[in-house]
Amino acid sequence: MAIFLTGSTGYIGSYVAAGLLAQHKERLALLVRAKDPAHAEQRLWKSLQLHMDFPRFIELVRSRCDIYLGDLTAPNLGLDPEARDRLVKSMTSVIHVAASLNR
Repeated sequence: MAIFLTGSTGYIGSYVAAGLLAQHKERLALLVRAKDPAHAEQRLWKSLQLHMDFPRFIELVRSRCDIYLGDLTAPNLGLDPEARDRLVKSMTSVIHVAASLNR
């Protein structure tokens, strides 16, 4: 089962994601606003590089994370029905640290 985490590419979310990856063995389901999986990994690396080196990042993201391409502000998190169903069936907990910021 997995912990669903929003905001993993943000400042606070990066600390939460890094802490969960370091201290827990559960999978993480990460909602990332990106155009494709490669862009999602780039956004995650940008936020997590403060917490780990690149080889460790790749190892953890590819072995322990399920990346969902979506948008917190969209209906159904911007997920297609199949991805939403997979997420709902796989998560046991939700940690919501995302924020919508207008500066």
